[in-house]
Amino acid sequence: PEDPWEVLGLGPSFHVLAAKPVQTNPSALLSSEIMADLVEDLRRKFDFVVISAPPVMEAADGVILQDYVDGAIMAALAGVTRMGSLRASLGRLGEGKIIGTVLLGS
Repeated sequence: PEDPWEVLGLGPSFHVLAAKPVQTNPSALLSSEIMADLVEDLRRKFDFVVISAPPVMEAADGVILQDYVDGAIMAALAGVTRMGSLRASLGRLGEGKIIGTVLLGS
């Protein structure tokens, strides 16, 4: 099958991995050996690999992806994100890999 990823070089030191539409279950793909191999390959090729994921309480992606990362940054939207949501998100992820928080302006 065709590889669902393509690394786009946007400059000499900035690359983006853009996902193509996937017909399969995204959670299953993120948990797959293909994903593990992809992340391992990216770690060999690049100094830093940043993975963005949807809100932890809305999708399992962040919980699954934490197995592939050294650290996670929790983002919160000022005036919108509730403290209870942050606590629940930390509960789903665990605090072990959280290395910081970013407060985004609304």
